[in-house]
Amino acid sequence: TYTLNGSGPLTPAELLDALVAPDACEGGTLVVVCTIEDVCGANSCTTVFNVTGAPSVTPLACPAPEPISCSDQATVNAAFAAWAAEFTTNVVGGCNPVLTYTVNGAGPFTPAELAGAIAAVVPDACTGGSVEVVCTLTDQCGTQTCTSVLTVLENVAPVLVSCPEDETIGCEAAVACLDFNNLSSGEVVNQIVQGSLVVDVTAYSQAGIQDAVIFNSNNPTADPDLGTPNIVFGGTGVNADDPDGYNESNNKSMGNLLIVQNPLANEPDDNMLSDSIVMTFSEPVYLISIVMVDIETPQAVSGAGAFMYDAGGVLVGFVPFIGGSDNNLEVVSLNTGNVSKLVVCFGSLIFQSGAIGEVCYANVDVELAAPIFEDDCDNFDVTVAETIVEGECTLTITREFFATDECGGVSETCLQTTTMYLDAVCPEIICPDDIVIPCGVPVPAPDPSSVTAIDNCAPPSDIFITHVEDIVEGVGCDEVIRRIYSATDTCGNTSLCVQFITRSVGVTVDASVYLQAAMNADSTGMDANINALLPLSHPYGVAPFLHPGSESVGAMPTNVVDWMMLELRDQNTQLVVESRAALLLTTGQIVDLDGVSPVGFASPPDFYYLAIRHRNHLDIISEVALDLTSGSGGCDFTSGCASSDGMLEIASPSAFAMYMGDINGDHQIRYNNAMNDKNLILQAVGLFTPNNILFSGYYFEDVNMDGEVRYNNADNDKNAILSVVGLFTPNEFIFGQLD
Repeated sequence: TYTLNGSGPLTPAELLDALVAPDACEGGTLVVVCTIEDVCGANSCTTVFNVTGAPSVTPLACPAPEPISCSDQATVNAAFAAWAAEFTTNVVGGCNPVLTYTVNGAGPFTPAELAGAIAAVVPDACTGGSVEVVCTLTDQCGTQTCTSVLTVLENVAPVLVSCPEDETIGCEAAVACLDFNNLSSGEVVNQIVQGSLVVDVTAYSQAGIQDAVIFNSNNPTADPDLGTPNIVFGGTGVNADDPDGYNESNNKSMGNLLIVQNPLANEPDDNMLSDSIVMTFSEPVYLISIVMVDIETPQAVSGAGAFMYDAGGVLVGFVPFIGGSDNNLEVVSLNTGNVSKLVVCFGSLIFQSGAIGEVCYANVDVELAAPIFEDDCDNFDVTVAETIVEGECTLTITREFFATDECGGVSETCLQTTTMYLDAVCPEIICPDDIVIPCGVPVPAPDPSSVTAIDNCAPPSDIFITHVEDIVEGVGCDEVIRRIYSATDTCGNTSLCVQFITRSVGVTVDASVYLQAAMNADSTGMDANINALLPLSHPYGVAPFLHPGSESVGAMPTNVVDWMMLELRDQNTQLVVESRAALLLTTGQIVDLDGVSPVGFASPPDFYYLAIRHRNHLDIISEVALDLTSGSGGCDFTSGCASSDGMLEIASPSAFAMYMGDINGDHQIRYNNAMNDKNLILQAVGLFTPNNILFSGYYFEDVNMDGEVRYNNADNDKNAILSVVGLFTPNEFIFGQLD
C-alpha cells in the first residue's frame, strides 16, 4: 500500500491516479511512503519529489539618483548617461528571462537601446524636467518591475542675501596724498608706488628732460626760499617781504618737496629753467588738490598751472596757479576726476622755479563694502554699474549690483551709495590786526575768538582755532612778538596765521586818585571791600565809556579797589588820543595790569591832558597838560593835580577824592530832576519792588561799593547820592570836570 503526502492507504492503481506533478512555476513536493506486509511482518520506504518553483533570478533594483539642482547642459547630459549605465541586472537561473524598459512611457526598449532612449529625452539644464525609466523582467513564470526617476530641477536665479547700507567715508580714509617723505633728500624720483597706484614721474627743464629729485624743506641748506614754513612762523624758510601778504602764506610744514633739479647745482635745488613735472597714473584718479611752493606771480601770469588729461589724452581740467612772492606756498583745489596724467607747469618765462609739496587724490585703495549673493550653482557673475557725482568737497558713488547665472537668471538689484569726503585744502585764516603796545606794558593774552577762518567745506562753527605759540625776539622796547594761531577743519587740514605785537617807545603815566565810596574811616587810603567781586576783564566796553581795549588779568591782586579808565587827551583839543583800563590800589596809585607798574600808553612822548574815569564816580581831568615828552610823567589827583571843582575835599588829612554817584556817566550827579542817578538804582532793584536787594555782585548802581544794590532800607545807595548833593538841597547838581 502507499500514502501520498500522508493520504492513503492507496493501491498501486490508486497511487498512479493520485500522482499529479506540482506547478512548474509555483513548485511543490510529493512524499510517497510504500509499505509491504506479509505474515512475517511489514517493511516500508519513502521517496520525495521536489519542484522548486519560480525561476531563481536576481531581484530587480533600479537606481535611486539624487535630483540635479545646479549644472550646465553638458554636466546634465553626462549625468543621464551615467544613470542609463546603472540599469544592469545579473539574471541567475530562471527560464529564459527577458529585460525590457520604458522611458517616459515609450518603449519597450532593450538594454542596448536604453541609453539612446534616455539621451533623446534629457531635460534642459535651465528649465528642468524629469525622466522616468521602468525596468521589466519577464520569464515563463511571470514579471517583476522597478521604477527610477531622474529629475533636473528648474534653475533658480541667484539670491541677494545682503546689500550693504549706505556709508560715509571721512577724509582720513577717503583722501590719499603722494608721500615724498619716505625718500631721501637728493634722491631721483622716477616712480612712486602707493598701494595699488603706480605713478610714473618725468621732469623737464626748458632744455629737455631733467631729473626730478627730493628737496628737504625742513633743512633747506642750498635753497632757503623752499623752507616750509617760513621764518615768520618759526620755520626754516626765508621770508620775502611782500606788500600783498604772500610772505605770510608759507605757513605749512611740508617736509620733502619734489623739484626739477638744477643741473648747475651740487645739492638739491629747484631749477631756474624748470618747465614741468609730469605724473602718469596707473589707473584714473580723482585729483583733489596740489600744494605748490615758490611759484611767483610772473610765473602764474605766464601760464603756470595744473593740466589734467584722461587716458585718451583729452584735457579734462586746468587750474591756474595764483602765485605770489618768493617763498610763497599755495594750496590749489583741483577737484577733477578721470585723470590719468597730471602736468604741473611752472610757466613759460625764461626763469622758472618752484616745487610740488603734495598731490592729494581720492583713495583708490579704500575698501568699500560689497553685497553677498547666493546661488545653487555658485557659478554666477556679478555686474556692477557705478555712477560718480562730484560735489565741491565730496564724491558720491552710487553702485548698482546684480548677479546673473549661466541660465540667464538675474538676482534682485542692490543699490549702495557711498559718500567720500575729499577735503585736502586748508582753511583760510585771518589773524587779528597787528598791535603796538608801550614798553613795559604786559602783552595781552592770546584770544582765539579774535581769529576768523573760512573753509571750502566746513562751516565756521566746525573750524577749530587755537593759539600755537608766541615767538619772541628782542627785549624791552625792541621786543617783537609773533603770535601764531592755527585753524583746523574737520578733515585735519591746518593753516597758520601770525599777529605781530610790537613795542613802542610810548609813554608811562604814574597817577593816583581816591574814590569817595572806598575811603577808609580815617581817610588815609581806601578799602578793597569788593575785591573778591571784581571781574578779571575791565568793565568799560559799554556806553558811555566805549573803551576798545581788551585788558584783563589772570587773577586779581588782593589790594585792588576797582578798575579805572585813563585817557590821554590832545593838549589843544582835549579829544581822546588813547585810553587804557588799569587797576586802582588801596593806596590810591593807579597801576598797569601787572599790579605794580605805571600805566603804559602807545602814544609818542608829548604833552597830554590826563582824564580819570570810573564807573560810578564823577570823572576828573588834569588841570594842565602833563609833560610826557621824556616818555613818562604823572599826576597825583589826591593832592590837587586837577581842579578842586568837581572833587570832594577831605579836610583831614588834606586830600581830594572823586565824588561818588555818577551812575549814568553824564559827568553830573543828580538826585532829583531829569536824568537823575537814583532812578537807575530803582530800575536795578525793580520799579515795583523798591525794597528788593541785589546781593554780592559787581554793579554800576552800587554807589557805596559794598557789593549790594539797595534803593530803600539801611545802607541804601540812593542816600549815598543824596549825601553828595546835600541832604537839604536834593535838587542841586554836582558838575564834573569833563563835558
